[in-house]
Amino acid sequence: MTSLCGDNGALSPVFTPAGGTFSSASLGNALNSITGVIDLAQLSSSTTHTILYGFGGPCSQSASVTLTLSIPPDAGDVGDISICSNGPVTALFPELGPDAQNGGTWTGPGGIPFTGNYDPANHASGMYAYTLSGVAPCAYETETITVTETATPNAGHDTTIIVCRNQVPFGLLPLLGTSAMGGGVWSKPVGATYVNFPGTVNPGNYPVGVYRYVVSGNPPCAKDTAFVTITFVNASNAGSNGALTMCGNDTPANMFTRLGGTPTNGGSWSGPSPVSGHIYDPMAMAPGVYTYTVFGDPPCANATATVTVTENTASNSGSNGTLIICSGAPAIPLFTQLVGSPEVGGNWTFGGVAHNSTYDPAIDSSGFYTYTVTGIAPCASSSSTVAISEDQVGAVCDDGNPATGNDLLDVNCDCIGQPLDCAGVPNGTATIDACGVCA
Repeated sequence: MTSLCGDNGALSPVFTPAGGTFSSASLGNALNSITGVIDLAQLSSSTTHTILYGFGGPCSQSASVTLTLSIPPDAGDVGDISICSNGPVTALFPELGPDAQNGGTWTGPGGIPFTGNYDPANHASGMYAYTLSGVAPCAYETETITVTETATPNAGHDTTIIVCRNQVPFGLLPLLGTSAMGGGVWSKPVGATYVNFPGTVNPGNYPVGVYRYVVSGNPPCAKDTAFVTITFVNASNAGSNGALTMCGNDTPANMFTRLGGTPTNGGSWSGPSPVSGHIYDPMAMAPGVYTYTVFGDPPCANATATVTVTENTASNSGSNGTLIICSGAPAIPLFTQLVGSPEVGGNWTFGGVAHNSTYDPAIDSSGFYTYTVTGIAPCASSSSTVAISEDQVGAVCDDGNPATGNDLLDVNCDCIGQPLDCAGVPNGTATIDACGVCA
């Protein structure tokens, strides 16, 4: 008995035919009866076959040979496969082709035993070998599948944010997490469509909605997409800083109208004095910096602006006064004739003409002398008058004493009368004698 290994081709006879014929019940048509060649492709398993060789005619002869014919193992064909790093477990056996026979063993890179099922989560790219043992005298056969694992694209995780309209422009990529890959394509919502943009959002004029980020995948990996949903909140507006200058005796003023820009009504004031309804009353409040605050809706901060109030003291020229002076009297300061508490430093005029601060009866005329204190804007100037009249020396007067007569103002404008004698003559010499007669 002879043992042979087939090679899936043809096996020549073990002896040379010389005109006879070959036959084998087990080989059937796989055996060429004339040439003795065995077509191994028609055999499906290893087994023992008896082959007869004989000559016909009156002098027939025959001979036989017994063969144990083993079919060589078929491990399939060399192959390769690309697998995405987030893909499912993949059986490598189908990649060997339709002729590969079951029953072999797998090893991975470095000869490590392998189940034949590639799991991207636990295995690495490389060459995976499938070995199929042969039935003696056939040797084993090994074929390989080269696995290339392609990294899965990662666009990060979806997120939702609320942004104030006055925030500075910002990039969206950091919002997707540290695992998000760069190099993707951003698009923003424009109506019902998307328009590509660089990925930096300007809160001042960008639309609310869902922003899309796509990272393309290398086959067989599909693209990955992440979304950022953005809601914009309008910023509060307190306007810009302003100023208000008032006089201490002014009527109340509205500080809101002194803010610049377009502030939103409904805010609150704080400052040196309590504020009601935007109003500053110089008669009841202290000057200084008043802050107007408009509260923001989160995440927007509160907005503030200030109005700096400067209050100038109203000018004070006192109240009107009067002066009756003797024509022979010395010069007198006009300021002392004003009533109240006038400010010093004002100017005097008489008849619209500048005048010094004294009245001299010897050279000045009676009348109205005006004192003016110039006001610091917006305060008006203040004016008061001193009405002056003169008593003339030698003018007739009445000292109120019935025992005197010919009353006249002396050099000091004192009313001085002359004594009457018994005859009623001022400074007369008549006297009453012993008899009681005025003579």
